[in-house]
Amino acid sequence: MNEIKGDKTYSSARHSKYWQQLQTLAKHPWSLAQLFAQDDKRAKHFSVQAGALYMDFSKQRIDQKVLSNLLSLADSCELDARIDSLLQGAMVNTSEQRAALHTALRLPETATLQVGDQNVVADVHRSLAQVARLSERVRTGTWRGFSGKAITDVVNIGVGGSDLGPLMATAALDEWADTSIKVHFVSNMDGTQLDNLLKHLNPETTLFIISSKSFGTVDTLSNAKTALSWLLATAKLRAGTEDSVLRRHFIGISANSEKMSAWGIHPEHQLQLWEWVGGRFSLWSAIGLAIAIRIGMNGFKALLSGAHSMDEHFAQADFADNLPVLLGLLAVWNSTFFYK
Repeated sequence: MNEIKGDKTYSSARHSKYWQQLQTLAKHPWSLAQLFAQDDKRAKHFSVQAGALYMDFSKQRIDQKVLSNLLSLADSCELDARIDSLLQGAMVNTSEQRAALHTALRLPETATLQVGDQNVVADVHRSLAQVARLSERVRTGTWRGFSGKAITDVVNIGVGGSDLGPLMATAALDEWADTSIKVHFVSNMDGTQLDNLLKHLNPETTLFIISSKSFGTVDTLSNAKTALSWLLATAKLRAGTEDSVLRRHFIGISANSEKMSAWGIHPEHQLQLWEWVGGRFSLWSAIGLAIAIRIGMNGFKALLSGAHSMDEHFAQADFADNLPVLLGLLAVWNSTFFYK
């Protein structure tokens, strides 16, 4: 598989005629009112649909000349080849010398994607099977705390993508929640956020998910240590041990199993990440455990399936009708040519 060893695309793009034309067009006075007055079908001309998703970008400072040059710029940068490289596991993350295979997290179990001597799809679905097993134990009340009581609250401890992604998804999909178990998220290191939350939770029925790709993030481990101390304070009064607390009240999600074990996470309660999973895309992986607990594994699999359908659209649709490509081009137009 070819690797992208150097990225001169941005430099060459800046010297293309399309880039120069876009720079000129950006200097024009832009009035949305005038644009709509000139084209009474503007909403139709500047909108696209893929499946159930409809995108209206008619209120962007854009006309057919701008759109045409943006699409030509994408073609001149060989974006189609870059998309293929991304989806096939090429080394597209040139700063860290690795693939960015978050789309593999959404592939169906019957698919095969070989990266080196590793079938990453098989690895992903082994991890998802463990997510299903652990989430079902929590949801059915089989998972018990150190005192034998069923779990009522789950707290996800993480920062960045290990917090924002699952937090966003659980909030957005709460309409489909089918359990009384409450899911909470903690990311702030100053202690106030976690302290305020713990005041309202029962240590005997609270489960913590420590989400950290490296399992070395200071903020995350500091909050995890606070959570452990909080649990132990009650466990000792109930004849619980540190081992029982660690085994029954913590799940770890990381690419570093050695650090999880060293911290005290039981091997059966360790969920795997991979170096090719970027933080902002990690909600599709085991980092989505909190989502699966809240909406069920069937709901989580439906979420993955919907994302995969968009991946297929991204790979196959013409750029003029391609939602992700158009969103990317609009971002380039706004952030590069209008940025001051």
